[in-house]
Amino acid sequence: MQHITPILALPLLLMTLPALAGEAPIAHMPAHAKPGDFREYNNTLMGITCSRWEFTEVTDAGEVLNQCGDKTMVLSTDFDLNPMRISDGTGTTLVEFKPFYPQLSYPLTLGKEWSGEYSGYTADNDAHWDSKVNCKVEAFEKLQVIAGEFDTFRIACVDHWRAGLLFSGETHSTRWYAPKTFSIIKVVHDKAKWNTELVNYQIQ
Repeated sequence: MQHITPILALPLLLMTLPALAGEAPIAHMPAHAKPGDFREYNNTLMGITCSRWEFTEVTDAGEVLNQCGDKTMVLSTDFDLNPMRISDGTGTTLVEFKPFYPQLSYPLTLGKEWSGEYSGYTADNDAHWDSKVNCKVEAFEKLQVIAGEFDTFRIACVDHWRAGLLFSGETHSTRWYAPKTFSIIKVVHDKAKWNTELVNYQIQ
């Protein structure tokens, strides 16, 4: 099986711009990456304190590996390049989404909606929860971040979560995907630990 090789924390994608004026933009999955390509964020990504995530390889199982210090992030070519887990150098799981966190669904188009279910875990507070996520591409707009100004797809998601028998609720988040950088460049979440912003990147 031939696998496609994106990066991130965020995936490397191919953006096909409209050939004719007035056509809606569309972002297809995905293009390719080379070892050494990276995304750098302002301190944290997916709640993990580590800023520069570098693409390393795609395994035979289709897992896309990105490294930051001793930490490894795993995305999947089978699941729209969405995040599955982050572990440290000892193999300890720091963040996990089973089977994956459905933050993106390709191709991205204005007005597209999707949903998905997952089980989540974060080691810093030993939290376990189950969630159903609903997302929608709300706009195609310009956004200024530390790394510069970009045209972006704005994606709004709502997590309907439950932890055990007694606790449940909703959390809201917004993500901006920039075709020029082939990545999500900003996340704003109800819980600040999940917020992030792109400060630098390299695509060879």
